[in-house]
Amino acid sequence: MFGLNSFFGFNGRIRNLRKKWCRYRLKALKLEGSAKIRILNQLDGVEQELRTLEGQDLRRLDRNRIATSVEHGLKNIYIELFSKKRKTEAVEEKRINELEKELREYK
Repeated sequence: MFGLNSFFGFNGRIRNLRKKWCRYRLKALKLEGSAKIRILNQLDGVEQELRTLEGQDLRRLDRNRIATSVEHGLKNIYIELFSKKRKTEAVEEKRINELEKELREYK
């Protein structure tokens, strides 16, 4: 019974949050430009709360409040990772860099 509780209970919830965090971090590391820095900073903020959940023995109310905050942060990161706006920003940023490079070569 104890094994099932740690698998399906709160520890399982923390484990799933950590897996999501790791997947989003890997995706963010593949990005380029300012979006990469912005998303990695958001992930660092969420990681601090995840470490608190994993490392400290907290009351149920505090655990749920922090876990909900982590879920909300991961949801925001997900939206930013997979938004079309970010993709168009990356294309525009790449084009600007190419134009700046051509301008330097021209001089």
